[in-house]
Formats: sequence, C-alpha cells, structure tokens
Amino acid sequence: MYMRDKLGSFEMIVDKERRVVHEKLAGLFTCDDSNRLDKEYVNYIVPYLGKGEWAKLCDMTEYMVNTSVSFEDISRNLKNMVPHGFAVCAIITSNVVVKDYISMAAKDVDAITFAYFTCEQDADEYLRRLGY
Repeated sequence: MYMRDKLGSFEMIVDKERRVVHEKLAGLFTCDDSNRLDKEYVNYIVPYLGKGEWAKLCDMTEYMVNTSVSFEDISRNLKNMVPHGFAVCAIITSNVVVKDYISMAAKDVDAITFAYFTCEQDADEYLRRLGY
C-alpha cells in the first residue's frame, strides 16, 4: 500500500508481509501535518495491517524540526499507536537536532523501541534482525 500526503509532507509504503511501514517525512512539519499523518494511520494503515505488532522505518533526512509541534503532541501520537501494535521505530537521520528532538518527545513512550541510523540499509537490516 502506498500513500502520499496531499501537501507532500509525508509518504508511506506499507509492507504488509514484513509488517513494516516505510514513512518519509519532509520539510517543516506542522501540527496540521502531524494530525493528517495520525489520521492516515488510524483510518488506513492500522486497519490494513490488522492485529499484531508492526514496525516503522522512518526517513527523517528531509525533516525539519518545528517547535510548534510540541513534545507532548509527538508523544501523544506515538502512545496512540501502541495499542494498535506499534512496537519498533527505526529512524534515519544524520541531523543531531532531529534525533534529540524525537528522543525527547519519545522518552516517556516505553512500549516502543527506538533506534537511530544514518542510512536506510542499516535501519532495514536492524528491523530484519528483529524479525520485521
């Protein structure tokens, strides 16, 4: 399954067999972008994957931190996906600001394992080692 945001802020490819969502975030992400992304997961991705754990391979190489999207907003969106099976998040970024921002937002989300990589190949190999 392939999905692209109408404003181009994100795109997703869902590998149902591996139970991995390949997500790419681009640009200065706003609260509206975050809300649209969350709705895509709730309305399409989670029902498509069905029950069980799944992982996300999140490419944030073109993502820019926007402090109007608070730590609480990000944390809430992450926690909302936990009951739907979100278990592992492999994030691709070489930007220390992005890594630190996401790490701070996710610090209270113990149910999801986060790992950071600088290239897609390493992130994908990590998920495969975990069985995804």
